[in-house]
Amino acid sequence: FSATGQRWGNPIYDWDFMKKDKFTFWIERLSYMGKMFDVVRVDHFRAFDTYWKIPADCPTAIEGEWIEAPGYELFDTLFKQYPNLTIVAEDLGDLRPEVLELRDHYKFRGMRIVQFTFDPEGMEEDKTHLLVYTGTHDNDTTYSWYCKQPASLRRKMRQYLWKHGYRKHSFVDDVIDYSLDSNADMVIIPMSDWIHAGSQARLNMPGSVGAPNWMWRMKDLRAFAKRIKQIKLDLLRANRINHD
Repeated sequence: FSATGQRWGNPIYDWDFMKKDKFTFWIERLSYMGKMFDVVRVDHFRAFDTYWKIPADCPTAIEGEWIEAPGYELFDTLFKQYPNLTIVAEDLGDLRPEVLELRDHYKFRGMRIVQFTFDPEGMEEDKTHLLVYTGTHDNDTTYSWYCKQPASLRRKMRQYLWKHGYRKHSFVDDVIDYSLDSNADMVIIPMSDWIHAGSQARLNMPGSVGAPNWMWRMKDLRAFAKRIKQIKLDLLRANRINHD
């Protein structure tokens, strides 16, 4: 998302203290999330394997070093106490193999973002143990993302979808259907995509702070209400909900 890295301005975790404290902070935090939600997504999962440490006075995130984190110790301790906690690993970006090994060791679901991986030249089939998103909070809406692509790429993407049986009048609807039809056992469609919203509904622009980040709100449900019957049909067709 940024040529100079993402400098969030947060202090890094004191892992040495956390190990001595038997990871109480993480266990309390994740177990509480597990009570509130069916599934807990761990953002920036790669930092449980290695994290990027920079000097506090560095204006960018370029200068730094990779530090190994006690991911196995943490999750072993967590699952001894909460074996049924369901975790999704945000495993996006340039990762070393050890990050994926950590994810797979605990059988965490990974993620695939259609906007990042859509390849009109051909795509591999998804694994089952996966979450597929059309886009996340860090992406533009699918409609706006599509409109910003070169005309030649837009044409190839439509041709790819047409070839595979996705022939609605809306590219966004075709991408939604394509996502729902994936092998992934979970699919997440942002509300902004269900209602075909443009860039005004983008939630966050990585590397920036302040407005308009996290400012978009649905003022009412009228746009969603117009789509609700089609949404139900799409979910039924893809066997994402029961027919009863």
